[in-house]
Amino acid sequence: MKNLMFVFCVVFILFCGSICFSEIKGYVEIGKDIDFNIAYTELQIGYNFRFWNIILMPYGNTQTWFEHKGTNGYPFKDIYTIGTQLKFENITIDLLHFCSHEVVSSSRSYIYDYEPPKDGNLTKLSVRYDF
Repeated sequence: MKNLMFVFCVVFILFCGSICFSEIKGYVEIGKDIDFNIAYTELQIGYNFRFWNIILMPYGNTQTWFEHKGTNGYPFKDIYTIGTQLKFENITIDLLHFCSHEVVSSSRSYIYDYEPPKDGNLTKLSVRYDF
């Protein structure tokens, strides 16, 4: 019982500390391809943990591409990203996984005439220096 109480206290202290030194971040974006009649919606949510001069930023992102006809939108591609960034002063290390998937529109008779890239995925490690 004492070990369980000790573990609970440690987790509680770490949780309280992370609340004091963290923040939720995110954005919602709507955009359009100028050359084609397609648009997208994007949502990203992340959480910043601060430890002295180091910031750990895990995040997740979803983006849906669709064709806009009249008042209807016909989705054809979903893109998902999950990753984390580690930032120290001007240096950022980013590890992310990206995958895209075809979407079947609710109108099965609808055929989209734009050829998006085929389904795929990518895992990337990058280092950035901001100046």
